[in-house]
Amino acid sequence: MKVYLDVGCAKGTYSIGWLKDSSALVYAFEPLPVFYRELKELEKQEPRFKVFPYAISEEDGEAEFHINNVLVTSSLGVLSSYGQKYFVPVETIKVKTQRLDTFCQEYAISKVEWLKVDAQGWDLKVLRSLGIGLHQVCNILVEAYLNESHYEGCTTNPEAITEFLVAQGFKLKSQRNDGDYTDLYFVPA
Repeated sequence: MKVYLDVGCAKGTYSIGWLKDSSALVYAFEPLPVFYRELKELEKQEPRFKVFPYAISEEDGEAEFHINNVLVTSSLGVLSSYGQKYFVPVETIKVKTQRLDTFCQEYAISKVEWLKVDAQGWDLKVLRSLGIGLHQVCNILVEAYLNESHYEGCTTNPEAITEFLVAQGFKLKSQRNDGDYTDLYFVPA
């Protein structure tokens, strides 16, 4: 089986696409309760899909998760003054956090075909959470902001993410801009 990790799964668009590959085993992470409940329905129908209500971070434990009026912008990060121009904080809940290297160790994952990260400002921290396991990833897709971050204390610009992954032995294969964010696709150098 090929392992796919979908961090910030939301409604499962990438996960559903990956499941078309009959050799895919998809692990998805979605801490937002409303999306998690919807994804549990998919899990009931598809044994190769497993969803966890975790937020991936650099520490195992618990953290505050900030739910915004536009649900897909909810994050471990607090909206910055720039982010509050576009979104409104609604509620804060406690969620479990887990490092990706901890998760991979628990599930005996030694190779990852795809890692998709759309963690609303937490993307670089998600990548760091894989530690040396990052070298077992074949393809990485990361969302980054082109403009100022919507979240306080989050460095998620394309340059910072690219610099980190290049230092880890990856190269940027392509970049697709969409509004104020971009999707960065990396492969081993």
